[in-house]
Amino acid sequence: MTIDKKVHILRHALGINDDGHGNEYRNYFTSGPDCDNFAMLREMVAAGLMVERSSDMLGSLSVFHCTENGKELARRDVVPAQKLTRSQKRYRAFLASPTAAPFGDWLRGLS
Repeated sequence: MTIDKKVHILRHALGINDDGHGNEYRNYFTSGPDCDNFAMLREMVAAGLMVERSSDMLGSLSVFHCTENGKELARRDVVPAQKLTRSQKRYRAFLASPTAAPFGDWLRGLS
Protein backbone atom coordinates (compact mmCIF):
# COMPACT_ATOMS: atom_id res chain seq x y z
CA MET A 1 0.00 0.00 0.00
CA THR A 2 1.03 3.58 -0.51
CA ILE A 3 2.04 5.91 2.27
CA ASP A 4 -1.07 7.99 1.50
CA LYS A 5 -3.34 5.21 2.78
CA LYS A 6 -1.21 4.91 5.90
CA VAL A 7 -1.39 8.65 6.54
CA HIS A 8 -5.16 8.48 6.01
CA ILE A 9 -5.45 5.77 8.68
CA LEU A 10 -3.18 7.63 11.09
CA ARG A 11 -5.17 10.83 10.69
CA HIS A 12 -8.46 8.97 11.06
CA ALA A 13 -7.18 7.31 14.25
CA LEU A 14 -6.32 10.75 15.64
CA GLY A 15 -9.63 12.30 14.59
CA ILE A 16 -8.22 14.81 12.12
CA ASN A 17 -9.34 15.17 8.51
CA ASP A 18 -7.45 14.05 5.40
CA ASP A 19 -5.94 17.52 4.96
CA GLY A 20 -4.43 17.27 8.45
CA HIS A 21 -6.75 19.84 10.03
CA GLY A 22 -8.79 19.46 13.19
CA ASN A 23 -8.22 18.65 16.82
CA GLU A 24 -6.66 15.35 17.77
CA TYR A 25 -9.44 14.18 20.04
CA ARG A 26 -8.81 10.42 20.01
CA ASN A 27 -6.05 7.93 19.37
CA TYR A 28 -7.43 4.59 18.27
CA PHE A 29 -8.38 2.56 15.23
CA THR A 30 -10.27 -0.71 15.65
CA SER A 31 -9.85 -3.51 13.14
CA GLY A 32 -9.81 -7.28 12.92
CA PRO A 33 -8.46 -10.10 10.75
CA ASP A 34 -11.53 -9.96 8.49
CA CYS A 35 -11.06 -6.25 7.71
CA ASP A 36 -9.41 -5.01 4.51
CA ASN A 37 -6.78 -2.88 6.24
CA PHE A 38 -5.76 -5.29 9.01
CA ALA A 39 -2.57 -6.48 7.27
CA MET A 40 -1.50 -2.91 6.63
CA LEU A 41 -2.16 -1.99 10.26
CA ARG A 42 0.12 -4.84 11.30
CA GLU A 43 2.78 -3.48 8.89
CA MET A 44 2.40 -0.09 10.55
CA VAL A 45 2.95 -1.72 13.95
CA ALA A 46 6.14 -3.37 12.61
CA ALA A 47 7.27 0.02 11.27
CA GLY A 48 6.75 1.65 14.67
CA LEU A 49 3.87 3.89 13.56
CA MET A 50 1.24 2.18 15.72
CA VAL A 51 0.91 -0.23 18.62
CA GLU A 52 -1.67 -3.01 18.77
CA ARG A 53 -3.68 -3.99 21.78
CA SER A 54 -6.23 -6.77 21.90
CA SER A 55 -9.38 -6.50 23.94
CA ASP A 56 -11.41 -9.27 25.55
CA MET A 57 -14.54 -7.15 25.12
CA LEU A 58 -14.06 -6.81 21.35
CA GLY A 59 -13.59 -10.49 20.51
CA SER A 60 -11.19 -10.91 17.58
CA LEU A 61 -10.84 -7.16 17.05
CA SER A 62 -7.70 -5.27 17.95
CA VAL A 63 -7.31 -1.63 18.89
CA PHE A 64 -4.43 0.23 17.25
CA HIS A 65 -2.95 3.41 18.76
CA CYS A 66 -0.59 5.87 17.06
CA THR A 67 2.93 6.11 18.40
CA GLU A 68 4.80 9.42 18.50
CA ASN A 69 6.36 8.48 15.12
CA GLY A 70 2.88 7.82 13.73
CA LYS A 71 1.62 11.16 15.03
CA GLU A 72 4.57 12.94 13.39
CA LEU A 73 3.79 11.29 10.05
CA ALA A 74 0.10 12.22 10.35
CA ARG A 75 1.03 15.85 11.03
CA ARG A 76 3.42 16.06 8.07
CA ASP A 77 2.44 17.64 4.75
CA VAL A 78 -0.64 19.40 6.08
CA VAL A 79 -2.59 21.06 3.27
CA PRO A 80 -2.91 24.81 3.89
CA ALA A 81 -6.34 25.79 5.14
CA GLN A 82 -8.65 27.01 2.43
CA LYS A 83 -9.42 30.72 2.59
CA LEU A 84 -13.15 31.26 2.52
CA THR A 85 -14.89 34.12 0.82
CA ARG A 86 -17.31 36.30 2.79
CA SER A 87 -20.23 34.47 1.15
CA GLN A 88 -18.81 31.05 2.04
CA LYS A 89 -18.34 32.12 5.68
CA ARG A 90 -21.91 33.42 5.79
CA TYR A 91 -23.31 30.19 4.33
CA ARG A 92 -21.35 28.08 6.81
CA ALA A 93 -22.73 30.23 9.63
CA PHE A 94 -26.23 29.53 8.26
CA LEU A 95 -25.56 25.78 8.19
CA ALA A 96 -24.31 25.90 11.78
CA SER A 97 -27.34 27.85 13.00
CA PRO A 98 -30.31 26.02 14.55
CA THR A 99 -32.81 27.69 12.20
CA ALA A 100 -35.09 25.77 9.86
CA ALA A 101 -35.75 28.87 7.76
CA PRO A 102 -34.68 29.09 4.12
CA PHE A 103 -31.29 30.66 3.51
CA GLY A 104 -32.78 33.85 2.00
CA ASP A 105 -34.95 34.42 5.06
CA TRP A 106 -31.98 33.81 7.32
CA LEU A 107 -29.94 36.37 5.39
CA ARG A 108 -32.67 39.00 5.75
CA GLY A 109 -33.01 38.23 9.46
CA LEU A 110 -36.50 36.79 9.08
CA SER A 111 -35.70 33.47 10.76
